[in-house]
Amino acid sequence: MLICGVVVLRIIAGNLRGLNLETPDGLDTRPTADRVKEALFSSIMPLLSGAKVLDAFSGSGALALEAISRGADFAVMCENNKVAFSVCKKNIEKARLKDKTRLLLTDALSYIKTTEEKFDIIFLDPPYAKGLYEEFLIHATEKLNRGGIIIAEYEEAHSPVIPPSLTAIKQKKYGRCNLLYLSGVDET
Repeated sequence: MLICGVVVLRIIAGNLRGLNLETPDGLDTRPTADRVKEALFSSIMPLLSGAKVLDAFSGSGALALEAISRGADFAVMCENNKVAFSVCKKNIEKARLKDKTRLLLTDALSYIKTTEEKFDIIFLDPPYAKGLYEEFLIHATEKLNRGGIIIAEYEEAHSPVIPPSLTAIKQKKYGRCNLLYLSGVDET
């Protein structure tokens, strides 16, 4: 939502509906537009109840907090930018979700390579031009629970290469923003 030229980020549905969130200043993070977020969450609604979520490259934490608002049980959020990490921490506190989240000041790629945790839903929205998709996806495949999905947000110029261990189950375009839904090969 845009008010007086300023992006206002909010939870758009669920038990935290309408809660305004802070966003980091500058161009290092790009909040997902409300219409994209609504389409994304409408498409995964059946998967949210009780889900464990990873919000890699979390920025403000809006995707993880939206997921919890709509029924996910727990979210791990990775952010290595200290300003964005601080904003994300404030948003968790504002939403009163400390007990349903774990915020890590770490690089999401390092985390996905070393964690033994598994997830039902992984949100992947890295800096588009840094070429982080492919390596992250290779490691993320092993961190999906059966029936789990990865949702990657990207611009066409930075379309991710899908590793053989994953298959695209859906692709949607919203202006310059694209969403790619991936699942494990043995589950399609």
